[in-house]
Amino acid sequence: MDINESHLQVPESKQYITLDNGDKQLKLRQRAQTLRKACRDFQALFISYMMKSMRNTIPESGLLDDGFGGEMFTEMFDAKIAEKMSQNSSMGIDEMLFQQLAPKALGEDWEKYVDDVRVLKPVHYNPIPRRTISHASAIAAAAERFNLSPQLIQAVIDAESAGNAYAVSHKGAKGLMQLMDSTAARYNVKDPFNPEQNIMAGSGYIRDLLDRYEGDLELALAAYNAGPEAVEKYGGVPPYEETQKYVARILSSLGIDQKQKYNET
Repeated sequence: MDINESHLQVPESKQYITLDNGDKQLKLRQRAQTLRKACRDFQALFISYMMKSMRNTIPESGLLDDGFGGEMFTEMFDAKIAEKMSQNSSMGIDEMLFQQLAPKALGEDWEKYVDDVRVLKPVHYNPIPRRTISHASAIAAAAERFNLSPQLIQAVIDAESAGNAYAVSHKGAKGLMQLMDSTAARYNVKDPFNPEQNIMAGSGYIRDLLDRYEGDLELALAAYNAGPEAVEKYGGVPPYEETQKYVARILSSLGIDQKQKYNET
């Protein structure tokens, strides 16, 4: 072995660790990119199906023959248009699928791999502006049933979904008050995207948490966001930036000091 080869040689143990970590990172990024493309392809297929359905409802233009050649050209044309529409669409079907599938395909820390694979143009949401649809009657009914302030319920809705009744988080929380499936089942919710059911269940959960923490709204909100287990583990608001900002935002919107007990209506 000459001196150049000796100089370039990497110890086997270090070489193994480096390659193992590098390969894992690369594979996860490639898997994320493949998953995102598959979701976008599904959206294109969905658009293509819609176009075909629409085409069947309108009269033939007569520009193409009714034979095999004309039919094949039409299908190819529809597929290409659907592909372009999917690439530039804000429908959000592909992004919704991706966020639902990514945790299982890539792991709970999937988001850090997604940032590295933005080769495909991400979908930009145009969510429903908050409060464009009034849920005042549902909020009032829940407030009366659970002895809560309507302003508190509205503040939680604003923080959780910005008033979007069809919001779905990457963890699977759904609707106005972002109910997890287990929480929805506990409060007998049949349709988490139904505003009345969602608000009633979310408000019931807030009431139960307030009772659990003897009226301490700060702890109740922290538990709503991070889970009661996290609150009990840390003996207070967990040291999660998201949870701390969430609690502070809601209390500030209500004009309540963080150590102030919640006064029932």
